Amino acid sequence: MINAREIAVLHDAMRRSHAAGETPAVVTLLRVDGSAYRRPGAKMLVQPGGETTCMISGGCLEPELAEIAREVIAQGGGRRVRYDLTEDEVWGLGIGCGGTIDLYLEPLAPESEAAELIELQAAGERAVLATVFTKDHPSRPLRSLYRADTLQRGEVGKVGNGGGVDEVGASIERRARELIDAGQETSLLETVAGAEVFFDLSVPVPDLVVFGGGPGAVPLVSHAARLGFVVSVVDPRPAVANNETFPAAAVVAAHPEQYPDTVEITPNSTVVIMNHHLERDREALVFALERKPAYLGMLGPRRRFEKVLAALESEGRRPPIEETSRVRNPVGLDIGAEGPEEIAISILAEILAERRGHGGARLSEKRAGIHEPSSAETATAETAAAVGPAGAAGEG
Repeated sequence: MINAREIAVLHDAMRRSHAAGETPAVVTLLRVDGSAYRRPGAKMLVQPGGETTCMISGGCLEPELAEIAREVIAQGGGRRVRYDLTEDEVWGLGIGCGGTIDLYLEPLAPESEAAELIELQAAGERAVLATVFTKDHPSRPLRSLYRADTLQRGEVGKVGNGGGVDEVGASIERRARELIDAGQETSLLETVAGAEVFFDLSVPVPDLVVFGGGPGAVPLVSHAARLGFVVSVVDPRPAVANNETFPAAAVVAAHPEQYPDTVEITPNSTVVIMNHHLERDREALVFALERKPAYLGMLGPRRRFEKVLAALESEGRRPPIEETSRVRNPVGLDIGAEGPEEIAISILAEILAERRGHGGARLSEKRAGIHEPSSAETATAETAAAVGPAGAAGEG
C-alpha cells in the first residue's frame, strides 16, 4: 500500500536520479506475516550514495536495506530478503514487532518495468506488474506489466513447461485482469498455478470534491492535499472560494444548475458537502448521489440532514433509502472534534478508514492485525467467541 503523496515524492526522486545519469534501487515490500509498519506494495528508493526516499519500516531497517541496495546496484541484479521482526531478534536491533516481512530489492533502470510501474502509479493509471519468483531466475524474476486495456510488455508467458499454450502464464494474466477489473487497491503476493507471484498495483489517484468554500473547508482541503488527494472546491462565491484561499485545490465557481457541466464525480471520488446553505446542500446531495462516489459525507447534525431530505421529499425528489443510507452524516469519526482543524482530521480519518475497509475503532481494542480490514476483525472475533476464554472449543 502506497498513498498518492508518497508515490509522487518517490517518483520525483526517481526522475531526478535518472536525469543525473544514475541508477537507484527500489525496495518493495512483498509480504507481511503478523505485525509490521507497512503493507505490501510499500516502496523505498535508495540512491547509489545510500540516500533514501520514503520508508519501509519505522526507520530501524532502513540503514541495513540501504547497504543491501547499494550492493544490488553494483551487481546489477535483484535480491529477495526476509526479516523476522521478533523480540530481540532483528540483526541485534530488538524491534519486537512480532512479524515477518519479505522484500525485493532491484536496480531501477529507466527502461525497466519497475520504473514504468512507478510512472503509472504517479499518473494514477490502473495497472498491475506481475513478478514471478522462480528458482531458475533468483536475481532476475520474470515479469509482465498489465495496463487496464492491454498487456504492456513482459515475460510471464515464459513461465511453465513451454508446451503449447502456457497454462501458468495464462493463469497469471487472468488473475492480473481480475485484480484490475475488481478495483483492487492493495498489492499482494499469491500462488497462482503453482507459481509465486507478486501483483504490484497501480491505482487511480483519489480525488476529493468539497462542496462549500467557507472557512471550515480550508483545513480539510489543506490536509487532504498533503495526503495526496486531488482536491476540487465547488462554491459560487468568488469572495470565499478562490485560489488564494485554496492554493492546493482547483476552485470551481458554479451554482447548482451548473454542476453537470463543471463538476466531475466518478465512482472513485470522495465527496464532502459542507456549504452551510440548505439549498446548495440539497442540490449537491442529489447531484452526488446520482454519480455514486466511493464516499459521500455531509457536515452537520442528523436533524439538519433529515430536514434536507424532507425538503426533497416535498418536491418529489427524495432519493431512495438505499442511496441516502450511504451518506455519512454527521460526517467524520467520533473523536470529540472542536473547531475546523480537528473536524478536518475527524473527516479525513473516516474517509481513509472507509476507503480501506476499516472500521475506525481503537487499535488497542482490535484483535485482528493492525492492517487487516474490518472483515478480518469480524472473523477473528467470531473465532475467539467460538473458542471461548479458556481456549477450548465452545459448546453447542
